Amino acid sequence: MEEMNEQSKMQLTDEVVNHVESIGKWYKFFGIVLIICAVLLLFFAVMLFTMPMQSYASYGYDASDAVVSNTVIGFVYILAIGFYIPVIVFLFRGARAANAVVMTPNNDADLVDFLKHTRSFWKYTGILTIIGFALSILGFFMGMLSAL
Repeated sequence: MEEMNEQSKMQLTDEVVNHVESIGKWYKFFGIVLIICAVLLLFFAVMLFTMPMQSYASYGYDASDAVVSNTVIGFVYILAIGFYIPVIVFLFRGARAANAVVMTPNNDADLVDFLKHTRSFWKYTGILTIIGFALSILGFFMGMLSAL
């Protein structure tokens, strides 16, 4: 029985470990990029919330309309940050799991953890993509209807 357990243990080649290490580095890089994007979105949202309305009046726009549009766009930016947070978490968890695979390449649990986080990332990204496509199509038709 002991022999059977030793044979069923997965042995990762150096090539596989190098690929996992490379994926982990990319996960970390894109996690950092998304953090920067989220901070920029927050900065722009705060700018929109605090933008002086006199600048709109100088161009002949109604300031009350500008307040509403700035508020809506600011909340959309904050909502986008809410969608970024799970992606950032999945990426950093995947990078940490990839690092664990590199440190202990023959530990099946670390590889399973890495693959679990990778699957979670792609599942969430796929769902967001489907929602984005649906909203784009809806927005297209709403725009066409508003032009009539």
